[in-house]
Amino acid sequence: MRSAASRTLYEEIGLKLTAVRFLSVNSNFGFGNHYLSIALLVEATGSLVNMRPEDWTSWDWFDPSHLPARLFPSAARTLEAYVSGVASLDLVEKGE
Repeated sequence: MRSAASRTLYEEIGLKLTAVRFLSVNSNFGFGNHYLSIALLVEATGSLVNMRPEDWTSWDWFDPSHLPARLFPSAARTLEAYVSGVASLDLVEKGE
């Protein structure tokens, strides 16, 4: 887990991983497909750089109380799990 997170973090945004822990896993249904999202909470050093401009127009930081209205489905589910303090929204019964 750590080596994959470290490699991806550097390849995508140029940051060096210093710590990582599991955050959540959720099913995501979007764009006519079913995706499984595994989220990690990381600490990193360095300056954010868009290392893949062919894939991303920009990377931006947002205050949690001022998030954009439109998020990629897996990002929205990950944030919902984080705020709810659960490891998987799939295991939470609706209405609890």
